[in-house]
Amino acid sequence: MVTKRLVRATEDGYRHDLVPGVKATADAERLATALAAATADLDARGPLDIPQAAELAFGDASAVAGWTPPENASWTPERRFARWFDRLRLPNVTRAQRFAFLVALGPAFDLEAGELFFDVKGADAATLAAKRALNSGDAILLERRARALADATGVPVAALDRGLALWDGTAPIDRSENETIRAALRL
Repeated sequence: MVTKRLVRATEDGYRHDLVPGVKATADAERLATALAAATADLDARGPLDIPQAAELAFGDASAVAGWTPPENASWTPERRFARWFDRLRLPNVTRAQRFAFLVALGPAFDLEAGELFFDVKGADAATLAAKRALNSGDAILLERRARALADATGVPVAALDRGLALWDGTAPIDRSENETIRAALRL
């Protein structure tokens, strides 16, 4: 088995209850930047139809051919998102792709992510990042800590998913500032 060695900043005494796994100010700064960038990307996106959302999430508009959304118009946007997420089980479709697809459909179908549906047994980027930043491998505890982080920073849960994946990656993140996020993380 090959393990990926993560390059992280040197511990400098940074501690925060919202992100108990983050031990360096530089990592907290990167997290704040990633969350701000993900929030800005989410805010800039307009409503998409099913083929457009499929192209964005799967790279293929035909990836969800034949799939129809469950009927549940009287439910809250969060409950509807959770039901659609559960029903959207297609071969070779990852948690991240399902999540991104429903986030993209959100404005058009009144969907809103209320949780991240972590795949603690898989290698999903957002889940791995959450396990590291939120310092747990338990799905229920991760969801609770992720919700607390989203609430404290004012970041939508949908943006938290993308922000965590960006933070734990090695690619540069477009600089985006958000004072609410920085203040919540005490930066």
